[in-house]
Amino acid sequence: MRKLSPYEQECLKYVEAIDCLHKKGYELLRICSSISPSGCSWRCTITPKSNTYYILGAKFCDFKKCIVCGQLNCKDLTPEEIAEKILNEYSEITKDGLGEDSEYMIWYKEVLKAARQGHFPYTEAEYYSAIHSGYVATLNNGPMLPLPPAGEIQEGNRTDDSL
Repeated sequence: MRKLSPYEQECLKYVEAIDCLHKKGYELLRICSSISPSGCSWRCTITPKSNTYYILGAKFCDFKKCIVCGQLNCKDLTPEEIAEKILNEYSEITKDGLGEDSEYMIWYKEVLKAARQGHFPYTEAEYYSAIHSGYVATLNNGPMLPLPPAGEIQEGNRTDDSL
């Protein structure tokens, strides 16, 4: 296995922090990830299943119900400390993530496996959408992952028209 770059190591901390949250019983928390238009930055948000679309369980509906990983300022924290920070600072969002979702946990194991090799998943990019392709792409020419389990919001029920 190749050594991850410092940037990839930082990204991995968030993927592992979400895994920590899942292990604490917050299995209804999901990642919604994309890459920047340049393709150089992986972007990750955390949101409850109740804020993701039925057609693609890794696409959020209401940005106000999301935690943007890049804004957490966690450079010197471990994944466990990041998970605690998320629970403490975003309890209004994370409370909706408490519960079981075994189907998502199976899918997330594949995400962890890929991310630990530097292959971070994304469902949106400048010219790519997982909804249209039928799979989740990963960075660095990694494996294609199956679509995540369905979310809860039907397409016509958007709550944030600015997206």
